[in-house]
Amino acid sequence: MIEVERKTDKFEEATTQINKALDIYIQFKDKLGMERCYNNIGLVWLAAGDIEKDVSKLDEAILFFKKALSIDKDLEFKVGIRRCYRNISSVLYTQSIIENNNSKLEEAKEYKEKALEVDKSIITNYDKG
Repeated sequence: MIEVERKTDKFEEATTQINKALDIYIQFKDKLGMERCYNNIGLVWLAAGDIEKDVSKLDEAILFFKKALSIDKDLEFKVGIRRCYRNISSVLYTQSIIENNNSKLEEAKEYKEKALEVDKSIITNYDKG
């Protein structure tokens, strides 16, 4: 249902549904569930900001991706860390286009590089396994 809401541009309804799930995850102290909710809210704000060309919504997306990233780092969940770095990179790239801002583009590249570094560590650990 949440995916459908994002695709039909019903951003507020999507965030309402995700927040209901987030409340449950918080109640049960399920950090991975909370991380997923923060990431999904970030994706909704990214879509809304991109479609509406609204940088403030993109700023919100970054805040939620950073909340998810914090949890991923606490859990040492590398796949989640990589995902957050990529999502933040996407937001910054979108902002760079909307604002015609090269510093945002450079920051997007930095986050993309961080994601690639995490990819390398995941592959290295997998090869050792």
